[in-house]
Amino acid sequence: MLPEKLSTSLTSLNFNEDRLAIVVEMVIGADGSLGDSNVYRARVRNHAKLAYNSVAAWLDGGAMPPGIDGVDGLAENLRLQDKAAQSMKDLRHAQGALSLETIEARPVFEGDFIRSLQVEERNRAKDIIEDFMIAANGVTVRYLSSRKIASIRRVVRVPKRWGRIVEIAAEHGFRLPGSPDQKRWRNF
Repeated sequence: MLPEKLSTSLTSLNFNEDRLAIVVEMVIGADGSLGDSNVYRARVRNHAKLAYNSVAAWLDGGAMPPGIDGVDGLAENLRLQDKAAQSMKDLRHAQGALSLETIEARPVFEGDFIRSLQVEERNRAKDIIEDFMIAANGVTVRYLSSRKIASIRRVVRVPKRWGRIVEIAAEHGFRLPGSPDQKRWRNF
């Protein structure tokens, strides 16, 4: 766990406070493909305090959360990010990426004691963050590699007996790519 000063102050995008950040700039095509990209330092300021669940509900046709209408162009920007994230995900899956479901639980407190754990449901706002983080990770790896800067990363290898895995999946109604190549698996 990070020290509180790091996790809630220095690395948080607190509302209306300037923060130093690393920006991963990406140009995403209509088909979800990555065009040009860059990584650079910047000073950023959070102009709207938003919550995943209320943004997801709005993207699904619900009421606009407070804060979005107070920033010119933010609503259009969020809708554009949602569309780009969905396109990137569709392209990754068409190229053989697998969907993995992880369960996140949030503690429910009663006073100072944890009463239970509540499962956090996936939603479109969380998916936007996840999809852009996947793309940003790839951009960052390429940026560091092109500058011969050492980095630690996990490389997913093609599973052994892939052909048998595809057969078993097909028997259960799932469709997987027939023969993943090493490069495709490394980038997703």
